[in-house]
Amino acid sequence: MHDQPRIWFVTGAAHGLGRVLARAALMRGDIVVGTSADGELASDAGFRSARLAGDFHPVDMTPTAAGSVRGALAQALALHGRIDVIVIHSEDPPPGSTEAAHWFDLHFLGPLRVMQAALPILRAQGHGRIVDVSSRTLAPRAGWDVYAVAANALQHSSQSLTDELRQLGIEVLRVDPDAVDADAVDCIGEPALPLDCAPRPELASGRV
Repeated sequence: MHDQPRIWFVTGAAHGLGRVLARAALMRGDIVVGTSADGELASDAGFRSARLAGDFHPVDMTPTAAGSVRGALAQALALHGRIDVIVIHSEDPPPGSTEAAHWFDLHFLGPLRVMQAALPILRAQGHGRIVDVSSRTLAPRAGWDVYAVAANALQHSSQSLTDELRQLGIEVLRVDPDAVDADAVDCIGEPALPLDCAPRPELASGRV
């Protein structure tokens, strides 16, 4: 299996670190199924670059709807019969969204739905890796209290699964970058941009 391209399922692939990881996987020739909630990936020129050696498959998914999550994973599985890496990167909230319940749903319940729907697939195939992308800036700050609660809850959920799933051949990894400017991160790997927008070697080297 290691001689074959890996099959990635990346949620929130239209922006931020989800986009960076999706493009890094494509640059090394892997196959990526990327999700977004509004269909924007289908017309995203950044995923059609000749520099990307892998195949990209955009899929619509609403992380706040369990049926949509299951359907997106089913589409990914149907493409190649397996999923090797699942990256859980939360979608941005809709513009103007300030409801605490929606933020909690998006940043905790949404990733939890992805994990719950993915685990039967990974158990059945006997291998896989779940990469939970969050933030280590978890101390509540003004305007970020609900996000901090959701991120902490997701952290504990991921940790509780780690030992249980390891014996089944499934790894759970948590990526906790510090505060990230998602708009700046989106430039990584784009042509005709400064060198400081180039992908970091560790992202494109296969260490994830």
